[in-house]
Amino acid sequence: ILQTLSADNLAAFQAGQALPNIISQQFQDLFATFGGCGSTLSLLIAMLLFCHSKRIKELGKLALIPGVFGLPIVLNPMILIPFMLVPTINIVISYFCMSIGLVPICTGVAIPWTMPVVLSGFLATGWQGAVLQL
Repeated sequence: ILQTLSADNLAAFQAGQALPNIISQQFQDLFATFGGCGSTLSLLIAMLLFCHSKRIKELGKLALIPGVFGLPIVLNPMILIPFMLVPTINIVISYFCMSIGLVPICTGVAIPWTMPVVLSGFLATGWQGAVLQL
Protein backbone atom coordinates (compact mmCIF):
# COMPACT_ATOMS: atom_id res chain seq x y z
CA ILE A 1 0.00 0.00 0.00
CA LEU A 2 2.77 2.44 0.93
CA GLN A 3 4.63 1.79 -2.32
CA THR A 4 1.44 2.35 -4.32
CA LEU A 5 0.91 5.67 -2.55
CA SER A 6 4.54 6.59 -3.35
CA ALA A 7 3.95 5.72 -7.01
CA ASP A 8 0.88 8.00 -7.02
CA ASN A 9 2.98 10.83 -5.57
CA LEU A 10 5.75 10.24 -8.12
CA ALA A 11 3.26 10.30 -11.04
CA ALA A 12 1.72 13.54 -9.74
CA PHE A 13 5.20 15.03 -9.20
CA GLN A 14 6.26 14.16 -12.75
CA ALA A 15 3.02 15.63 -14.12
CA GLY A 16 3.53 18.84 -12.11
CA GLN A 17 0.37 18.26 -10.06
CA ALA A 18 -0.21 18.52 -6.32
CA LEU A 19 1.02 15.47 -4.43
CA PRO A 20 -2.01 13.48 -3.22
CA ASN A 21 -0.62 11.39 -0.35
CA ILE A 22 1.19 12.46 2.79
CA ILE A 23 1.52 8.85 3.92
CA SER A 24 3.83 6.91 1.59
CA GLN A 25 6.79 4.54 1.71
CA GLN A 26 9.21 7.46 1.99
CA PHE A 27 7.15 9.02 4.79
CA GLN A 28 7.28 5.74 6.70
CA ASP A 29 10.99 5.09 6.13
CA LEU A 30 12.35 8.62 6.43
CA PHE A 31 10.09 10.38 8.92
CA ALA A 32 8.30 7.73 11.01
CA THR A 33 10.91 5.08 11.73
CA PHE A 34 14.26 6.56 10.72
CA GLY A 35 17.13 5.00 12.65
CA GLY A 36 15.40 1.61 12.92
CA CYS A 37 11.92 0.24 13.50
CA GLY A 38 11.57 2.02 16.85
CA SER A 39 13.71 4.98 15.85
CA THR A 40 16.40 3.33 17.91
CA LEU A 41 19.13 5.70 16.77
CA SER A 42 17.35 8.67 18.32
CA LEU A 43 16.51 6.56 21.37
CA LEU A 44 20.19 5.67 21.73
CA ILE A 45 21.18 9.35 21.57
CA ALA A 46 18.56 10.19 24.18
CA MET A 47 19.86 7.40 26.42
CA LEU A 48 23.36 8.84 26.28
CA LEU A 49 22.48 12.50 26.67
CA PHE A 50 19.37 12.71 28.83
CA CYS A 51 18.91 9.58 30.96
CA HIS A 52 19.62 9.89 34.66
CA SER A 53 19.92 6.14 35.22
CA LYS A 54 23.53 4.98 35.29
CA ARG A 55 22.41 1.54 34.05
CA ILE A 56 20.71 3.02 30.97
CA LYS A 57 23.70 5.28 30.23
CA GLU A 58 26.04 2.28 30.41
CA LEU A 59 23.75 0.33 28.07
CA GLY A 60 23.84 3.30 25.70
CA LYS A 61 27.64 3.32 25.73
CA LEU A 62 27.76 -0.42 25.08
CA ALA A 63 25.19 -0.17 22.27
CA LEU A 64 26.70 2.90 20.60
CA ILE A 65 28.55 1.10 17.78
CA PRO A 66 26.17 -1.86 17.35
CA GLY A 67 23.30 0.64 17.85
CA VAL A 68 23.71 1.57 14.22
CA PHE A 69 22.20 -1.86 13.53
CA GLY A 70 19.78 -1.98 16.45
CA LEU A 71 19.35 -1.57 20.19
CA PRO A 72 18.88 -4.34 22.77
CA ILE A 73 15.20 -4.00 23.67
CA VAL A 74 14.37 -7.55 24.77
CA LEU A 75 13.12 -7.79 28.38
CA ASN A 76 13.80 -4.12 29.06
CA PRO A 77 10.49 -2.35 29.76
CA MET A 78 12.17 1.00 30.45
CA ILE A 79 13.34 1.08 26.83
CA LEU A 80 10.35 -0.77 25.39
CA ILE A 81 7.96 2.09 26.22
CA PRO A 82 9.82 4.78 24.23
CA PHE A 83 10.60 2.18 21.55
CA MET A 84 6.84 1.87 21.00
CA LEU A 85 5.90 5.53 21.48
CA VAL A 86 8.60 7.36 19.51
CA PRO A 87 7.52 6.18 16.02
CA THR A 88 3.94 7.21 16.82
CA ILE A 89 5.09 10.64 17.93
CA ASN A 90 7.27 10.90 14.81
CA ILE A 91 4.25 10.11 12.63
CA VAL A 92 2.01 12.68 14.33
CA ILE A 93 4.62 15.47 14.16
CA SER A 94 5.63 14.69 10.56
CA TYR A 95 2.04 14.36 9.35
CA PHE A 96 1.10 17.65 11.02
CA CYS A 97 4.10 19.47 9.51
CA MET A 98 3.33 18.14 6.04
CA SER A 99 -0.41 18.72 6.26
CA ILE A 100 -0.02 22.41 7.13
CA GLY A 101 2.74 22.91 4.55
CA LEU A 102 5.74 23.45 6.83
CA VAL A 103 7.46 20.49 5.16
CA PRO A 104 6.78 19.43 1.56
CA ILE A 105 5.18 16.04 0.97
CA CYS A 106 7.56 13.28 -0.17
CA THR A 107 7.68 13.20 -3.97
CA GLY A 108 7.75 9.42 -4.24
CA VAL A 109 11.34 9.30 -5.47
CA ALA A 110 12.81 6.09 -4.05
CA ILE A 111 15.32 6.91 -1.32
CA PRO A 112 16.72 3.90 0.53
CA TRP A 113 15.83 3.71 4.22
CA THR A 114 19.53 3.20 4.89
CA MET A 115 20.39 6.72 3.70
CA PRO A 116 21.78 8.71 6.65
CA VAL A 117 19.34 10.81 8.64
CA VAL A 118 19.22 14.50 7.64
CA LEU A 119 20.59 13.67 4.18
CA SER A 120 17.57 11.45 3.47
CA GLY A 121 15.19 14.16 4.70
CA PHE A 122 16.92 16.69 2.44
CA LEU A 123 16.70 14.41 -0.60
CA ALA A 124 13.05 13.54 0.08
CA THR A 125 11.63 17.00 0.73
CA GLY A 126 14.37 19.64 0.76
CA TRP A 127 15.93 21.47 3.67
CA GLN A 128 12.65 21.45 5.61
CA GLY A 129 12.69 17.64 5.76
CA ALA A 130 16.30 17.67 6.96
CA VAL A 131 15.36 20.07 9.78
CA LEU A 132 12.34 17.95 10.70
CA GLN A 133 14.47 14.81 10.93
CA LEU A 134 17.07 16.60 13.02
